[in-house]
Amino acid sequence: MKNMNNPVSSSTSPARSSMMPLALFLLVLVAGFYLIRPQALIFWHYVLGMGDDQATFAEGADPFGSPDKNTGARTAALPPMKPPPIPTVLFQGWAPAPQRPKAITELEEEIHALTVHERTQRGKTALDTDPGLVETAAWHSHDMFARNYHGHVSPEGIGPGERIGKLHRRLFGVWAENVAFRQEPLSDRKGLAARFIQSWMNSMGHRRNILNDGMTHLGVGCFGKKDQGAGATGAYYCTQVFAKAYGWSEQPIPAEMLIGTEIAIRLRPEAGKPLATRISQVSLKNDKTLASADLTAKAGVAVGRLRVRGPTGAYRLSIRVPDPNDASRYFVVSGPYIVIK
Repeated sequence: MKNMNNPVSSSTSPARSSMMPLALFLLVLVAGFYLIRPQALIFWHYVLGMGDDQATFAEGADPFGSPDKNTGARTAALPPMKPPPIPTVLFQGWAPAPQRPKAITELEEEIHALTVHERTQRGKTALDTDPGLVETAAWHSHDMFARNYHGHVSPEGIGPGERIGKLHRRLFGVWAENVAFRQEPLSDRKGLAARFIQSWMNSMGHRRNILNDGMTHLGVGCFGKKDQGAGATGAYYCTQVFAKAYGWSEQPIPAEMLIGTEIAIRLRPEAGKPLATRISQVSLKNDKTLASADLTAKAGVAVGRLRVRGPTGAYRLSIRVPDPNDASRYFVVSGPYIVIK
C-alpha cells in the first residue's frame, strides 16, 4: 500500500510547488488593480464610454467629479457614494447666490447659445432659458467656488435633485446636470465658453445630457475668481441644469409652512404635456405619501387644494401626469421641496 501511494505523493509535490509562482502572480495582479482602480475607472469612463444609467443624472443619481482626460478641464460624471437620506441643510434657509458681474452673465449666455447650437445643428429642439434653473446653476457654481470642491454632490450630500427642489419653487419635471471647472482668462469669453462646451461634448455622459431629446429648458450659472491684470488666469466653475418640464406652478410654492396649511394649487402644463391630475406630499425619509389632492382642469390649468400633514420634516411635492400614449399609465414627477414646521 505504501509503495502504491508513494508515486502519487511524489507526483503531486512538484505540481504544488509550481502553483506557488502562479498564486503569487495573481496576488500581485489583484493588489495592483486595487491600487490603480480609480485611474482604470476614469479610463473606462472617458475612453471607452459609459452606460446610460451613469450618463443621465435624473431622479437622485448624483455623480461626482473627475478630471477630463480629453481636454484637461475638470468635469463631473462618475457615480458617487450614496448621500444621507435627508441632509440637515435641507431644513435650513438658503441664501441666494451673490449677484454675478456682467462678464460672468455674458459667459453664461454664450454657453447657453453654444449648447443650443450643438442641438439644433443635429436637428434637435432648442432649449428655453428658465430663470429658476439659471439661479439654481449659479448657486451650485458659487458653492463649489466658495468651499473649494468640484462635483455634483456638496460636502453635506446635497445633489442636483435637492438643489432644484429647494431653490426652484415652480418647476415639476425631470433634471440633468453638467458641471466643469477651467482656469483661463475671462477676457476671452467666447473662447472660454467654447472650451467649456468642448469639454462636455468630448465626454459621453455630458454629451448625452446636452443632446437629450426630452429636455425642454436649460439654466447656465457660473462663478469664479476675477482675473488680476492683463492676461491673468482666472478660475471658473460653470453648471448646466437641464429640465424636462411637465408642469409649472403659477405662483412660487412656499418653502416652509405649518402642519395643516392648505396650499392653493394652479399648475400650467408644459407645451405638449397633459394636465396633471393629482398632487401629493411625499416624505423624503421613506418615500411615503402623507397627503394627496385631485386636480381638475379649469381653462387649461390644473386646479386643486392640498392640505399638508405632519409630522414636521422635509417633504417633496409630486404630481401625477397621464401618459398620452397609454391611458392606463401615468408619470409621477417631482416638484418643489417643502419643510413642515
